[in-house]
Amino acid sequence: DASHYPGQPGKVFINNAGQLSSSVIDMDQERHNLPWSGNYVTGCAVIQWSKTDENGKSLSGTTWGIYASGDASAKPLTTVSDNGAGDLDAAGGSLRVGGLNPNATYYIRETKAPDGYSLNTNVYKVTAGDAGEDNAATVTGDGADGSIRNEPSSVSWTKTDKDVPGHHPGGSEWTLKKDGGSTWTVADIGDTTTTCTTDDTHLCDANPEPGSITVNGLPDGQYTLVETKAPDGYVESNNEYSFTITDGKAEWANPASADGASIPNERRTGSIAWAKTSSATADRLSGSEWTLTKTKDFEWGADGKTTYTDITNPRALTITDCTDASCATGPGTHDADTIAGGFRIEGLAWGVYELVESKAPDGYDLDPTVRTITIGPDGVTAAIGNDPTGNQAGGDAFSRNLGDIENSPGATLPD
Repeated sequence: DASHYPGQPGKVFINNAGQLSSSVIDMDQERHNLPWSGNYVTGCAVIQWSKTDENGKSLSGTTWGIYASGDASAKPLTTVSDNGAGDLDAAGGSLRVGGLNPNATYYIRETKAPDGYSLNTNVYKVTAGDAGEDNAATVTGDGADGSIRNEPSSVSWTKTDKDVPGHHPGGSEWTLKKDGGSTWTVADIGDTTTTCTTDDTHLCDANPEPGSITVNGLPDGQYTLVETKAPDGYVESNNEYSFTITDGKAEWANPASADGASIPNERRTGSIAWAKTSSATADRLSGSEWTLTKTKDFEWGADGKTTYTDITNPRALTITDCTDASCATGPGTHDADTIAGGFRIEGLAWGVYELVESKAPDGYDLDPTVRTITIGPDGVTAAIGNDPTGNQAGGDAFSRNLGDIENSPGATLPD
């Protein structure tokens, strides 16, 4: 009230020290470098702006600094929060600030973003108009409608083939937990046609590329991520990954990456089993030996499809019939079945193999059939029994039983 300050006509303004000031925002020209005419103003100017999301929808919950210069590191003249003290507009997402010097230049910058959105670090310049709310100057933002936009917070990670880091297998599923808060399931969509709905327990993958997962709209806080379903053909990662979102931006604690976490999966290996039997009695036969040769290596094609390429100098491995524990364990490719006439080969890497009997059981004819075994992301395709082209259905796709492989009794020589 001017009556408390004799000799000062009309409205007057005081700063926090109780001193006369040129504006309600603060101080004299020397402190905030605002235009100063040598007289106290008798009216205030107003500036206004609006906040929207990436789709143009109003966003509330922001806080701003108003500055005398474009230096974002400077101390603000004042701060204002949406629908807080100093905001003259009751609508969420719309801010209106008065008490400013008419025709003076101001700068505004967001200092707190809405939950689930990245902080907009741009500095916006505005020149106040004449005194009075009817002359409010509008800040021009980056939106098509002149509003100031916020992009949703975003965290991304990718799945990689440990043997080929450039390949990103799709189909993984995850549990995402906010420390002290909610837990959600996230599934890799991997296409542009699947509809995803976000609710209290599920978050959508916003990236349509297989093996690349992006979750938008997470509020600031600390999070942990655990894989609960690996891509087909791969082993689940046993690690727990963590990241922190600050001002809408994610920073990984493990592993650290500028463009998101790269999380590898090991390929599942294949196993095959078969039994050597007599065609005459169906009894198990011991003593046979086999040659297992990897003839083709697995490769991911440029289009992400499976390819198999010939090995120039394939190496043949001899498999003998193991009948005790001493030969059924240890490194290398060997028979892991200790029952006579039974065979099980484990730990086979992706590729194409040929299996052929190299020594028949005593008293039986050699079976010269070459059986082809293919191992890849879909599992093991192999011959069944005496059919060299068949494929066993059901069970674990990476563990195939070829069934009984028969030998016919050989000719009996006279004494």
